[in-house]
Amino acid sequence: ERLGGHVPLDATFTDEAGESVQLRDYIRGDVPVLLTMNYFGCPMLCGLQLNALLDALGELDWAPGENFRIVTISINPEEGPGLARAKREAYLEELGRGEVDWTFLTGDEVEIQRVADAVGFGFEYVEAQDEYAHPAVLTFVSPQGVVTRYLYGLLYEVRDVRLALLDIKKNPCYMSFSLFRTSITFFFKPTSILKSLLSI
Repeated sequence: ERLGGHVPLDATFTDEAGESVQLRDYIRGDVPVLLTMNYFGCPMLCGLQLNALLDALGELDWAPGENFRIVTISINPEEGPGLARAKREAYLEELGRGEVDWTFLTGDEVEIQRVADAVGFGFEYVEAQDEYAHPAVLTFVSPQGVVTRYLYGLLYEVRDVRLALLDIKKNPCYMSFSLFRTSITFFFKPTSILKSLLSI
């Protein structure tokens, strides 16, 4: 974890429309950002996590763009805006709230790693399985780009998401948010690498 750490606002990506953007285009001092790091060709975990997020969003009083926005970054540098756009369209249709402030970004390895390091997101490509090993986590970022909270696992209670967003405004100390009862991490890789990632 990197609670209190700063997200690199100059990190450059490509959005789902094929436009070059920086994180400061989304973390711009107005509302908190809910950040997820996934990849769009993920065979299981990413879909489970984003579907769990959809379930929580469906019960939340606010839609993305009202009191917060969502940024999903692909950890696979081989993925591009076409796939990001397809994923975004599918998730927004499932959410059923029309056009909301949820962007899907792709980028090169260096920029992806910069953000991952800043937020404490450990991941690694496993060539033997042609998959990425990574945790399932929502990272909450303040309007100023500071990492404030984490929610782990494949079940996100709407009250936990709401509290995490509200607490960003109320608590400037950026202390750890103790909501680990549904903490689950899936790794599709050898035990030695698993232990390495869990130690982060």
